[in-house]
Amino acid sequence: MKRLLSVDDVAEYLGVPKGTIRYWCFTKKLRHYKIGRHLKFEQTDIDEFLESNLVERR
Repeated sequence: MKRLLSVDDVAEYLGVPKGTIRYWCFTKKLRHYKIGRHLKFEQTDIDEFLESNLVERR
């Protein structure tokens, strides 16, 4: 069974405010599940988000 992460979990993992996580969800930059009023995330989606925003060295 998959363990879904909360907004608090993801904010702590990425080191950003919870409002930023909610904004990224609202603008569809970050994949998420909406369960009632709660936002939930899969760890693999968070890791893919990080990889897709990696800026390579020159």
